[in-house]
Amino acid sequence: MKKLILVLMVLALVGTVIADDSYTFKLNEPFTLEVSMANANLSPCYNCACNYSIFYPNGSALIKNIEGTTLDGYCHITTSTNVIGIYGAEMSFTNGIDFGRTSFYIVVNTTGKQSGNLYIPIFLWIGGFALMGVALYNKNEFVGLFSGMIFILAGIYMMIYGLGSVLDNYTRGMSYVSLGFGLIICFIAIIEMFYNDEDNNET
Repeated sequence: MKKLILVLMVLALVGTVIADDSYTFKLNEPFTLEVSMANANLSPCYNCACNYSIFYPNGSALIKNIEGTTLDGYCHITTSTNVIGIYGAEMSFTNGIDFGRTSFYIVVNTTGKQSGNLYIPIFLWIGGFALMGVALYNKNEFVGLFSGMIFILAGIYMMIYGLGSVLDNYTRGMSYVSLGFGLIICFIAIIEMFYNDEDNNET
């Protein structure tokens, strides 16, 4: 049991994802970019004009040299897209004296969230199967019940957040399978606990 707990802790550490500096937005929904503009001395450029260029994953232009709105040293622009993928983006600014340019990338997916949550349902499934194996080996209905609850939790999580950066009918189908599997395990565990109680009372 101690080895199992250690394995689950290692999996939890592996599932920890550090968020990157990319912009992540949801498909078919307007999103606003807000990028800082700085002078040569790194102070904000409040009187700079700015332009954005954003490129589809295939390299063609979504927008090119479109003027943004300057506000408090930041360049703003709002747009949207109906293509999933990683977009290259560039913002340039100048006030006639200073000039700057920054490049970054944009991630567009079906959730508008970074893909770190991919590891959470996987971790829950691995933990659920591990506990189910322990329950079968030790014939322990309580561990089996807990295993089923973990599968149910994984299904609920996927139904809400999807799998990684994907939330569609496929991930919902997977969430229903996880929920159903968890409910079956819980039902069997409860039945076993009931019959074991009856056997103990008879003896």
